[in-house]
Amino acid sequence: MTQQKNSLSSWDKFGHLYLIFTMTMVWATTGGRTDSVSYDTVQNTSTTAAVINATKEDEAFAEPVPDWDDAKVKWGVAWEIHIYTLAVLFTIIVIFAIVNIIRLSRLKYLQSKPYFITLNVLMLILGVARSIYMYSDAYNSNNLFPNGLAYFFMSVALPCLTTAFFVLFATLLKASQMKIASPKIFSIRVLIGITVVNFLISASADIITGFYSQVKYLLLVCQGTFVLLGSISAAAYILLFRRLYTMTVTNRKEVIRMSISNNRPGRKKAAYRGSVHYIPPPRMGVALKITLAAAIEFFITAALNIYGMVSEFGVLTNETPEAWKWWSYQLGTRLCEWSLAMTILFVASQPFRSQSRRISMSRGSVMTTMSEDEKNPLP
Repeated sequence: MTQQKNSLSSWDKFGHLYLIFTMTMVWATTGGRTDSVSYDTVQNTSTTAAVINATKEDEAFAEPVPDWDDAKVKWGVAWEIHIYTLAVLFTIIVIFAIVNIIRLSRLKYLQSKPYFITLNVLMLILGVARSIYMYSDAYNSNNLFPNGLAYFFMSVALPCLTTAFFVLFATLLKASQMKIASPKIFSIRVLIGITVVNFLISASADIITGFYSQVKYLLLVCQGTFVLLGSISAAAYILLFRRLYTMTVTNRKEVIRMSISNNRPGRKKAAYRGSVHYIPPPRMGVALKITLAAAIEFFITAALNIYGMVSEFGVLTNETPEAWKWWSYQLGTRLCEWSLAMTILFVASQPFRSQSRRISMSRGSVMTTMSEDEKNPLP
């Protein structure tokens, strides 16, 4: 492949110069008689060529990539549209995550603040890694980065998204007070520990494969592990969604009933927005619905990754992928990652939206203030 040839041009030149030098010395020593070339000289030359070939194999990129020179000619301006559109989209994630972190740091009396900060930090890591990769040398097409670092830039999305969805799931369980396991499992210390372990595993596999391409199947194992863990979390959330939402709605109705009972009985509340009797939708219910969409998006992202693992885009093959097919697959996968990240960021912004929500009841100017963080918190 062109990328590999470019990255190994120095080795090719060294090998050619060494062979020319060796043959010249032999010719000068034997007076031009090639029939007196010793067996040892031929053996040494063959050994050097074998070392060069072995070095080429070690430095080869683990995952198949298109022939960059030919592919960029075929793509034309579509290549620039691909990389810079994605760069801008992931820069938006960086901006949103930073803004969320700053606003979260200013909130008081929010018990779930560490959970939401963790979510935003994970999305910030994803956005920064993808932005740097796209702006500087997308997919390492110009061989700017060492292979290990290039692998990390490519694989960082899965540990970020998998861990973020698990943290989000734990946050909603804590908010709804549903007990499906020991509360210690969903403590912030355990979640941070899981996050660190996930990144250590991913980074270790990337670095090792960067130095020894023969163990490229480590990338496949890590990718498959994160896809499996994330899919289990998404499936568990979908199965528990109805119970979570039912509990939230029931609690909401109880809060409304108790609020109405504290005012003049028999007063019918208006159903139109702007009325003093209008009751805004609960933030918790909105967060649950959006997270359901995130679970579905995760399954789509996981399906694309599985396809990439077993197709001509994965480490199981050494074939050069077709240019436009590779371009379409990478664009679709990156857009799914971006959509899922934005969905998670939206849920992570719910504490701001639920601040100082008011439910207006009773007649005249009687207003009952209800903070979502107090009545139905997140959590």
